[in-house]
This record gives sequence, C-alpha cells and structure tokens, in this order.
Amino acid sequence: MGVFKLLILLCMICLCNAALKCYSCGGLSLEKCKEVSSKCRPEQNRCMSFMLEGGNSDKIYYKRCGRKNECYGYKLQGTCDSKVFVHGSSTCRPACCETDNCNHSNRVSLSWLTVIPAIALVLKIIFS
Repeated sequence: MGVFKLLILLCMICLCNAALKCYSCGGLSLEKCKEVSSKCRPEQNRCMSFMLEGGNSDKIYYKRCGRKNECYGYKLQGTCDSKVFVHGSSTCRPACCETDNCNHSNRVSLSWLTVIPAIALVLKIIFS
C-alpha cells in the first residue's frame, strides 16, 4: 500500500509543478501556428484554438493560453465573434484543451487529469 501512495504523491507533485505549454499565434496558417510554444501563466490552465474560414481569406488560426472559464458559453462565443468581425470571416470554430501543446489542431484532446485516476486504480490492483 505504501508504493501506491508514493506513486499518487509523485503524480500530484509533477502535475502541480508543471506549467502548461500551448501553441501561440495570431492570424496565421496552421503550419505557422505550430512553430511557437509558450509557457502559460499559473492561472492559465487551458490551451485555446480558433479557426476562422470564409470571408476574405483562407483558413486563419489563433492559438493561445487561456483559463477554464474562457472555454464555456458566452465568453468563448464572444472571442469567436470578435475574430469573425475583424477578419470578415463567416465561421469560427473554437476549441479548448488542457494538456501541453494540445492546441496543435482544432480538435479537443483527452486530458491526462482524466487518465491518472484510471492509472492509479490499475496500479492499486497490481500492487494489492
């Protein structure tokens, strides 16, 4: 049982000390948006990505660090609406995720925070 507690403690320490890293760019192609990865501030626990299409240009991407509350409801839609207005685009597809550089595309990725309890359970079974 001591090994199990030690593994859980190590996982928690690693998660607490590691700052999230996200791709950061503004108004560029998808390839260009994968060139710069930035370390997020402690209060920023999500990576955000916005893909705009239609209007006056091809697909345009914006990527940055963000906070959990920016990924829901009117705040997320408001950010999309402001980008659409600036670029004259017809659509904006937002996405949020919570692992390092998970905003490489506009797909939401699985968080390690949801996987760790499953790993802990398997380890408990193995070492019990």
